[in-house]
Amino acid sequence: IKVGDRDLTLKYWRYLADNNLFVNPVLPPAVQPNQCIIRTSYIATHTKDQIDYALDVFEKGAKLLGIIN
Repeated sequence: IKVGDRDLTLKYWRYLADNNLFVNPVLPPAVQPNQCIIRTSYIATHTKDQIDYALDVFEKGAKLLGIIN
């Protein structure tokens, strides 16, 4: 998930972690400055309910932090 700003990426990562989503922030030098992302992973044993929960948390956090409208 492209976020861009380093500090905003870390805030989003913390929000996701606080809501029980294990994701990884990818920051410089692994990416160019202002190209920071959140890396997610999924496996076949994730249930539909778990994926729906994750999508809901991603959306709420992104709206809360102004990443999306």
